[in-house]
Amino acid sequence: MDQATLTQAQALKRAGYRTGLATNNVNEWRSIWLGLIDPHLFDFIVDSSEVRLRKPTMEFYLELARRVNGTQGVLVLDDEPVNIQTADRAGFGTLLWGPDSTRSRRDLERLLP
Repeated sequence: MDQATLTQAQALKRAGYRTGLATNNVNEWRSIWLGLIDPHLFDFIVDSSEVRLRKPTMEFYLELARRVNGTQGVLVLDDEPVNIQTADRAGFGTLLWGPDSTRSRRDLERLLP
């Protein structure tokens, strides 16, 4: 996760939005990637190594929906089109977060109430 994305997550959190991280990882790397972010920035973390499911499977997104109490009002941001497609099929709002973070932030602002 790049700094621009983390900065956006911080801004959303300050604005009162719940934030989360849904990530594909392996157990052996958990301490490394958690050391790179502030886990308090997120209201929830769904780590594939803990739930034993991986994006882009539908089962991963159904577990995410269970943890956030449904898909209503939940926007999934991801940089992989296949993950966005599955999240969309699961009923989430979606936004493809592209390499141009300035454009992605503008796209996000248009989607927020």
